[in-house]
Amino acid sequence: MMLPAPRENGKFDLRNLLSGLYLFASGNKEIITTNKEEKGRQSVMKQFKPVILFAAVLLIVGASVPSGEKELIIRLQGEVIVLQRQIRDLQESFDKWQGQSNASMQKLTENSSTSVRELSTIGETLRNSRTTQSNSMAGTNASLQRITEILSGHRQSFDLVGDQLNSLRQSLKEMQQKQEQLEQKEKMENRETGAASGSPDAIYAAGYASFLKGNHDSAIRQFRDFLREQPQGEDSDDALYWIGESLFAQGRYAEAMAAYDRILSEFSQGDRSQGALLRRGLSLLHLERRDEGIAVLRSVIGQYPQSREAGLAREELRRLGV
Repeated sequence: MMLPAPRENGKFDLRNLLSGLYLFASGNKEIITTNKEEKGRQSVMKQFKPVILFAAVLLIVGASVPSGEKELIIRLQGEVIVLQRQIRDLQESFDKWQGQSNASMQKLTENSSTSVRELSTIGETLRNSRTTQSNSMAGTNASLQRITEILSGHRQSFDLVGDQLNSLRQSLKEMQQKQEQLEQKEKMENRETGAASGSPDAIYAAGYASFLKGNHDSAIRQFRDFLREQPQGEDSDDALYWIGESLFAQGRYAEAMAAYDRILSEFSQGDRSQGALLRRGLSLLHLERRDEGIAVLRSVIGQYPQSREAGLAREELRRLGV
């Protein structure tokens, strides 16, 4: 918008000047009022309002000055025009900035909406996942409970089977004991039957059974009965040996030594001679015939150095300290 030019006589028409200022102000006011919502533009106009008023005052004053000051007023008019251009440039810059700001705000709003939707989707996913996990955990707990119940039932079954096995073992043990008792009883009956019938083998068996039971008197009697039947038989040296052992066990060392001497004289080549010689030496020691007993033990070591009886003789000599 341009201000009215001066007349030819170098003076301004005051009416035209005021009219121009009014139009200038009205034009700027129109710009402001048509965009009331744009507060930024109002602030720009408010910022330059003093300048416009100052220019108007200068023009009013210039209208009353003489023609010699025409150049000063023209220069002021040019400055006002420059100010108008600056205001227009600022208005354009502000419009451009506002457009960019609106675009940025719209984009930010869109991004925020997108983020909200994404967060909502994530929250829904987490809730669904939590629900799924809860259901899965519930199913797992139920399965574990069922497994525990099944194992408990199996454990009870195992305990029952274990009790049954223990009962069977006890029953089997009792049956074995009864069987052994029956077999022992049958053997005793057979031996008694054999002894009563006078069979040498039966008599020997009965005597050995009595010796094992510790019935030494019965064993001595039965072995002597056997020797009467077979004084030089294959088992005669054994019968004499068990007679000597039964007498030795009863502390009848002299009688026992007589049985051992008979083995050494009548069956010197038999397998009972080594034991008979050892037991003769021990009998002498019990009869307090120490020197004779030591001599017999040394004889056992000399005659049968690698035998079990020789080892026993060495132990006895060490005990005696010789």
